[in-house]
Amino acid sequence: MRSLLLAILSIGAAVAQKNYVDGGFIVELESGSTGKRSVDPHAEFLEALDRRVAGDFRTRAKYNHKLFTGIAVQLTNPDELVDLASLPGVIKVHRLGLHDLPKPVEKRVLKADEASPVLGESVHIMTGVSALHAAGIKGKGIQVAILDTGVDFNHPNLGGGFGPGFKIAGGYDYVGDNYNGGNDPIPDDTPNDCYGHGTHVAGIIGASGDNLYNMSGVAPEASIYMYRIGSCRGAIPDDAITTAILRAVDDGADVLSMSFGSADSWTNGVLQELASSVADQGVVVTVSAGNDGDAGIMYPSSPAVGDKVISVGSVENTVLISPTFSTSAAHDPIVYDSITIPDLPGQAVPGVPTTPLPVLSIQPFADDIPSSECGSPSDVPPEIPTDLTGVAVLLAGSTNPECPGFEFIAMRNPAVIIQWHYPGVVGFTSSRGVIISDEDGAWLAEQAANGNITVTFSGVTDTSTGNAGGLMSDFSSMGPSVTSEKTLGFYPSLSTPGGDIMSTYMTDEGSWAILSGTSMAAPYAAGCAALILQAKGKGAAGDIRSLLQSTSQNLPSSHDDGALPQSLAFQGAGLVNVLSALSAKTTVSPAQLSLNDLASWEASHTISLNNAGTESQTYTLAHVAAGTTVTVADGAHDFTKYPVPLVSSHVGVTFSQDSVTIAAGQSASVVVTFVAPTDASEKSLPVVSGWLTATSTSGEVTKVSYVGIAASLVDAQTISTSSELNTNPDTMPTVQSVEEPRAQTGPHNYTMRDPSVWPVYGFGFATPTTHVYVDLIDANTDVSSNVPHTDASKAKRYNWSNWLPPLKNARLPAPTVPTLGALAEYTYLPRGGFRRDYWSIELMNFANGTRIPIGQYKVLQRTLRLFGDESNPAHWDVHVSVQFGWVA
Repeated sequence: MRSLLLAILSIGAAVAQKNYVDGGFIVELESGSTGKRSVDPHAEFLEALDRRVAGDFRTRAKYNHKLFTGIAVQLTNPDELVDLASLPGVIKVHRLGLHDLPKPVEKRVLKADEASPVLGESVHIMTGVSALHAAGIKGKGIQVAILDTGVDFNHPNLGGGFGPGFKIAGGYDYVGDNYNGGNDPIPDDTPNDCYGHGTHVAGIIGASGDNLYNMSGVAPEASIYMYRIGSCRGAIPDDAITTAILRAVDDGADVLSMSFGSADSWTNGVLQELASSVADQGVVVTVSAGNDGDAGIMYPSSPAVGDKVISVGSVENTVLISPTFSTSAAHDPIVYDSITIPDLPGQAVPGVPTTPLPVLSIQPFADDIPSSECGSPSDVPPEIPTDLTGVAVLLAGSTNPECPGFEFIAMRNPAVIIQWHYPGVVGFTSSRGVIISDEDGAWLAEQAANGNITVTFSGVTDTSTGNAGGLMSDFSSMGPSVTSEKTLGFYPSLSTPGGDIMSTYMTDEGSWAILSGTSMAAPYAAGCAALILQAKGKGAAGDIRSLLQSTSQNLPSSHDDGALPQSLAFQGAGLVNVLSALSAKTTVSPAQLSLNDLASWEASHTISLNNAGTESQTYTLAHVAAGTTVTVADGAHDFTKYPVPLVSSHVGVTFSQDSVTIAAGQSASVVVTFVAPTDASEKSLPVVSGWLTATSTSGEVTKVSYVGIAASLVDAQTISTSSELNTNPDTMPTVQSVEEPRAQTGPHNYTMRDPSVWPVYGFGFATPTTHVYVDLIDANTDVSSNVPHTDASKAKRYNWSNWLPPLKNARLPAPTVPTLGALAEYTYLPRGGFRRDYWSIELMNFANGTRIPIGQYKVLQRTLRLFGDESNPAHWDVHVSVQFGWVA
């Protein structure tokens, strides 16, 4: 039922925007000193930094580990510009990020009378886990580390204790209960949970199955270590995450699960690189792909974009618990979704009497009514009673979305409004309201027309098969990712159940809850890895991603007949089937391929098939194409939001041979060649994807997944000039005052005497970019712009103390223009995905803190297009703003 709700409610997945600690940096250092006086790289760096800023900084963390040598520092004066990259021993400088606490897309705490053995086992049937449990494979002997918000280890299904001998065998609290992202953490030895997320995640991996719900974790006999990096509220800092990852490795983790992140397209951040290094050490790393599916293609999350990690998308559970109401006529209970604030989807509507309510079926406004005749409460037909107290109103909406029938009827105080035949979007409301399917609404309207009928909201729930069960969750973030080497990354790696997942919850808040999000999918994948490691041995860690990908299940884009397979930019290789993974007699390398974009198209790939069985097998090779995305709509340049349309255009595939016979224990290679489709519009930036299949004589199917873009990304404009990222219909980039609601459309002067009208420059990105330069130029400077000026709306204020000084020789040969000074410089930014997903710069000071003097100016923004050549002026987007001036 959840898909019904999300199809019509005006809600979006939580945007995981990355923020930064003011003046905070994580600096990667050479493992040895560059000087002769010391072998301590931290001491040498700190000594040099102290000379630069006279002690105006503090050290947040030091790292001296085989996987990472570095230091986290925070400048006391964030506006002080320090070229950290020029200090001794520095390899790379990263801004110190803050990630929002992971927020489930849905949350519902369960009651004891909602126990359902079917619900508890449903996801394990989807993935083959139930068969492994029956065979006694439950993760015994495997240590799974979780980085999250802690765990309620007193929960009886999580072992009832903490430390050696308990299910939650170890871990650490790096933040404490009062950390909010801006204050100092207070670490301690016990990773208690006061937020709930970590307890739910821990249960998905390791809960025992002796409970009313028949719910067990994927690997209930695994040993769990919890590293608390998120508190009761606030944010999660990169330095605590880094410390926790390294501690988990030292504590002996076999699997590492992380269910948090922020929107980031690039693979070269500190966390994603560290996570990949951990994977290289033989630790399976699973990370949630993100809950930003509404943003569309190429909006992944860090640290999930790490090259060697398993990034995990979310699939909807096939069995749901939904609230219902009953009728006085013979009919099954009618499933509904509450749209009443503050209740979340999946919960019963609050405040409705539990006694039988008479039904009044109405349609205040006809489908074809003009907006001018439905804009006022007085437009409601006079035959509808003005007092609806004690009545359940069955409300058929108008297909004209501008007719607010619900709001006008709610003014008449009905006991509840049952909405059906709704327009495309129905918003949440403070009134008592629910929505039901058109099929149920039509039946109920017919019964009301034939005589008296009542409905009863008794709080009874129903276990049902969801109409989106087994499909990708609409909130699951999409790839592909991008690398600093100008290649596309395969993202997500694969998918597991993450929609409507029941697991343990904090005991003082009900003990059990249903949550939705890729936060639930990542620990599910971690549990699957634990099962495989138990069955195949810990030496199999490096093969697990490929094994799960090559044996996964292809997912359709819908349950409609003839539906195209879902894009692999959404589902990855597909839904895991751990039973198939352990039963596989054939392995393949690589299991994922990137074709890149047309400008750097990798047409030829060699795949190696290994027959690990006891008999010779002949493999027949074939190609299965997935739907190709219409990433950019005709006439637009910002990416299409969810649902992203699919078309049947696909690549051409040829094999060096149609079949290959491989003896037992032997391998063979096959060359495959990809040809980009000719019937897909390059302007739509089509993502092509699919699977290469090798079907053995015995019927086993082994897959290789691929993804590419059948267009040249450097031809796509990067600076957004639409209103897609804005909060109103105006477009970007823009100059405007802080308080004015609309953009500056012509020359305008500002005075230092009135801070409320000081100007800001707002801008956003249609694609990711590696380099952005924002400079101030004289108003009379003659410079050519290839991104036209458009008026735009207000942009939100930021503290630009987070400006990162350029690395050594980082200013690249963008078009040469005489500038007055830098306002900001950025590297490796993601594209914008949502409204308010843009950047802004206050135009009072240069980046070094110097005040901009009185005069007339324009803003010059230069942004390198995705995969562009820094030395080629044609690969830079150049925008010149309208004129603004500072006057006395």
